[in-house]
Amino acid sequence: MIVELLEKEFGDRQIIIMTHDREWFAELRQQLDGASWNFKALMPYEKPNIGIRWSAKGSSFDEARAFLKTSPDSAGNTARKIMDVELSLRADRMKISLPYLHRERNDHRMAHDFLSQLISDGDKCFKQTESGKAKPYNDAVEAFREADRLILSWGNKASHSFDLVSKEAAKLIAACEKALEFFTCPKCEKPVYKLEDAGAELVQCQCGHLQWRYGKG
Repeated sequence: MIVELLEKEFGDRQIIIMTHDREWFAELRQQLDGASWNFKALMPYEKPNIGIRWSAKGSSFDEARAFLKTSPDSAGNTARKIMDVELSLRADRMKISLPYLHRERNDHRMAHDFLSQLISDGDKCFKQTESGKAKPYNDAVEAFREADRLILSWGNKASHSFDLVSKEAAKLIAACEKALEFFTCPKCEKPVYKLEDAGAELVQCQCGHLQWRYGKG
């Protein structure tokens, strides 16, 4: 509703919004028109002489990278948190079918829950269309599998044992960032959930090159 208010009542003004809520930041980035809005993440404080820095990437993985030298555990944990938020939004838009969980557990799913389902359904659901023919998007599924593997090993290591090293954290961040890139069409640069055809039970990008068939057609 705030998005609707911003677009209808303040569309002809310059608006600056600041928030510490990563999930709301991600939701706004999904719903507001990227042609009219710029999204920046505030980088962690490092030195007085460096000053305030903004990440150029909307998903804020630069925020995680900023911890690589001083706190690899924080870098890995931040990457995992970003994936928790980003994947939950994509799962909602793509109508991904997830097992029922009781009460608040249903709202507290983590990246592994979403990635597991994306991997499980990927062969049937995630398609690339060329010359009218759809084929499984195997590269995307493989990227999801790699991100999930590293989140389970090094992401959990960062959160619990606190002995992650910089090279591990860097590889984890790169795998997570790569996995998210597969949701965006390389041709029209729109997300796979840009358009929905409820009759065919699928969502697709603007040009139709990428499709997620949530009906498993």
